[in-house]
Amino acid sequence: MDNIDNNQLNNNEQNNVLSDQPVNEINNLVNNQLDNNQTNNQVDNETQSNEEMSKELEDKQRKILGLNVSKWGIVSAVANFASVVFQLYRTIKTQKVKSFSMKFISLMTFLNFVYVVIGILTENHGMTFACLVFVVYNLIIVYYYYFGKSE
Repeated sequence: MDNIDNNQLNNNEQNNVLSDQPVNEINNLVNNQLDNNQTNNQVDNETQSNEEMSKELEDKQRKILGLNVSKWGIVSAVANFASVVFQLYRTIKTQKVKSFSMKFISLMTFLNFVYVVIGILTENHGMTFACLVFVVYNLIIVYYYYFGKSE
């Protein structure tokens, strides 16, 4: 019986790589593995929690005509872009903008730039795009006001 136990012991020692290492090193390896597993679980839980919170927040947002603030931002961006395109086409074609008040255009450019910043900070892409279109439009008006054809 002692002979069988010694053979089993020898086989176990050959199969177990950690058995040759000191106990402290084994404990460190086990603790590190446990810490890594806990950290990974926390990251997974935070990611899942953030995704659930985002979905809940989107569901709780007020809607008008079935559209939330993000969707309305896209609608405003498209409508804004369309309105600017037609006026900008005429402005570039005629190069006449002397009837514009430069005080008004300057203030509107600044205001829309502020809205671009707010849109970026709130991650409202529709608002950001819509206001950026107006900033570019107003800058083109300023250019033609000073360098375009005079009437």
